[in-house]
Formats: sequence, C-alpha cells, structure tokens
Amino acid sequence: MFRSLACSVALAAAALLFTVATAEAQSQQYVYGNYGTVATSIFSATVGYVNGIQNNTLVSQGFTTGTGQWDIKQIDVALAASGVNPTAPKIYLFDDKAGVPGNILSEYSIANGPVTNSKGTFFFTGSYVTSPSTNYWLVTSDANSIAQQSSFEWYLEDTGATPSQRNSSGFSYLGTKVQNFSGAAWTDTFSGLSIRVSSATAASAGPVLSGTDASAFEIVGNALYLKAGVALDYETKTTYAVTVSVPQGNSVPYTLTVTNVNEAPTNVALSASTVAENQSSGTTIGTLSTTDPDAGDTFTYSLVSGLGSADNASFMIVGNQLKTAASFDYETKNAYSIRVRSTDAGGLFTEKTFTVSVTNVN
Repeated sequence: MFRSLACSVALAAAALLFTVATAEAQSQQYVYGNYGTVATSIFSATVGYVNGIQNNTLVSQGFTTGTGQWDIKQIDVALAASGVNPTAPKIYLFDDKAGVPGNILSEYSIANGPVTNSKGTFFFTGSYVTSPSTNYWLVTSDANSIAQQSSFEWYLEDTGATPSQRNSSGFSYLGTKVQNFSGAAWTDTFSGLSIRVSSATAASAGPVLSGTDASAFEIVGNALYLKAGVALDYETKTTYAVTVSVPQGNSVPYTLTVTNVNEAPTNVALSASTVAENQSSGTTIGTLSTTDPDAGDTFTYSLVSGLGSADNASFMIVGNQLKTAASFDYETKNAYSIRVRSTDAGGLFTEKTFTVSVTNVN
C-alpha cells in the first residue's frame, strides 16, 4: 500500500538519479530525464515495517540503456523515514523479464544514511556495467528487521537539470511499477514520470571487443592486433567474428577472413627402400610422397647434395619414382645413402636422407 508521511493514503511515484561512468570518467553530465517543475514531496511510497506489519509494497522504475557500455556507480533517491528508528533502505538493479523486474543483478547500499524523518536526497553506491540497448529496473527494498519498526518514503524530486543535459546518451524511460506484496504482479503507475540519470562521460575511452573470436585479438590505439601467442592457420580456421563497440557509440560486427599462404612441405616418405642385387638400371625401388599443410599442393622430386648424399649418382628419380641408375652387387656393397628434395608448386621444399638396402640373391 502507499502512504504519505502522515500515513494518509496517497498515490506514489519516485524519481531516480543514477550515476554511470565509463573506464576513463571525465566531466559529469545528465543524460536522461523527463524534467519539469515538479515540487518535491508531492508523492511518496512506503517500504518496510509499520506498526509491526511489513509493508511489502515495492516500487521500481525501468530504463533502457543507450549504445555503449555504462558503469552504474550511484543511484540518488529522495527519502524520509517514518517510525521510531532509522531505516536502512537498499536499491537493487534487476534485469528485465517481459517488461517487469526479473532477477537481481546488483545491490546498491546507502552512503550517506541513516534516513531520518527529515526528507533529503540519499546516495546509493555500487557498480554494475550494463549492456548496450538493454532494459533494466531499479527496485527499492528495506534492510531493517521487524524489531526496528520503521519504513521509508520515496519521493519524486526535481534535480534541476537543463534541457541540454537531459538525453545525451540515448537512455529512455520504461515506466514506474509497483508490487503490493511478494509474488504479486507488477502494475503500472505514473507512466508519465521519468527516472533521472547522470553520467560521467569518457571521451577518450577506447573501443571494446566482443564476439565469438574476441579473445584472439586486442585493440591498441585505433588498430586491431592479433594477440601474442595466437597463430592463424588457414587450413584450420578461415574466418573470425568480432564486434567492435565504441563507448556511447555504435557496435559494429566484423568477419575477419584469413587468406591462404603457401607453406613449406614438412616431410618426404619413400614407400619401399630395398632392391634385389643384379637388377638392371632403371629398376623401380619405391614411390615418393610428401606431407604438406596446403591441401592439394603438387611436388617435384630431385636428388641433391648434402649430408647423406654420398650415393646419389647410383640412383635417379622419374616423376615420383625412385629408380636405380646402376646394377648392384650385394657382395660388393649392400647399403646406399641418398638425399631427396621435395619442392612444392610455390618453390618451398624439404629434404630427407634415405638408406636403400640391397638384398642378396642366391
């Protein structure tokens, strides 16, 4: 139920002023408010315990954030206490569930309490970074126990912001709602009233990365960089999705495409490495093949000088076939060392040494 300080039944409404800040806060300014010449103390709502009975009325005001991320640091409310003991109200930030308060996201505690019978503006401090263009609700509650027998009154208050201060960041008003007892439906009241929002803007605050692949990148100055230790591989992943959001500005999604770059082959294999003695020159020993990160690449094979190439002259390569260039005699020599190079279509290569064994024939 709604009560004035004199305990007569009255309509209720509330005006909130909440402070939001980005990481590099500068001058404070109002960013939203449906301001008029409303005098203070016209309306009030009672929350807490009165004469041993809990007044379960909760009052909430909803708002939609503008673009960019905002850190809500402070909520200002005009309050006065009723009862014999000071009261300790709290303000809670809720998410939106189908147009009414949903779940608690953050709690704001009074910084300049306690609230007394003298009406004044009280500051509730905390911190919560809101998402861009998202609905939220601010809800009042009381921290007292039944033994304290007190409650507080919530007033509409004109903070005197100028027209140029009233909507510089795109916040908008969702409405004022009340809940008469726990679990009851939230109902509309005073739809023409507005929350009061102030903001510490950050003109120099940098953009923020989000999206599926944001963890792979970072922004330095006004440039996007791949983070140290992150490697891009076209064969594994060809696109990356990131969104760049500028505080109090636009959020733009980007798809970053990885282009393919020729990579060197990594290994050469020979299907067989033995040949019987007394075979004629030109006998096929085995087939050469290559491992390469680039699917579908083509390769040429050659015998090259270097470590392990001592017997290259006794062999030849035709296409991808290793063949003899002489007839071998097991009793004279039964092991030959050759060095093979595999070169891909882009000119990159790898080399490997093989030992060819000559088998004895009776």
